[in-house]
Amino acid sequence: VEGLKTFDLSKATTIGDMAFFECRALEGLDISSATSIGNQAFYRCVSIDDIKFGPLSILGDQAFMYCIALESITVPDSVTAIQTGAFMACYNLVEATLGAGLEKISNDVFFECYSLEVVDIMSKLTGIGGWAFYDCDVLTTINYAGTDADWNKLTFGDYWDENSGAY
Repeated sequence: VEGLKTFDLSKATTIGDMAFFECRALEGLDISSATSIGNQAFYRCVSIDDIKFGPLSILGDQAFMYCIALESITVPDSVTAIQTGAFMACYNLVEATLGAGLEKISNDVFFECYSLEVVDIMSKLTGIGGWAFYDCDVLTTINYAGTDADWNKLTFGDYWDENSGAY
């Protein structure tokens, strides 16, 4: 929907696949009741600059891909997996906090997030998918809630941190 700047989603529990696909004018999001966000739900919503998550459990593939106005995200503790490319190409994303319930970061999640500097992982993951932090050139800090031994037990996909900064 061209020109749509605001839409009250505060009571929505499910946001379907491609629901707001390329709504380029859509700005801040209050999805504080959403438990499920479908694939490409906010794909190329280039003006979204703030997201208020709620009891989310499912974050679909490429859900926020090309949301270039985003500078910071906090994924809630209720999310166990971030699906493929969920925040891919969010070029201005600087900081990501990933909640305590997270078990896996899938492939391409932060692929080409060129401005990403800090990632706080508040959980003990089981794995990080391939290309997850590819081309995050300025990534300098990955804070991990687990121990060094926990980190060393993780499964890492191919090129998970290729072309990333020196964190």
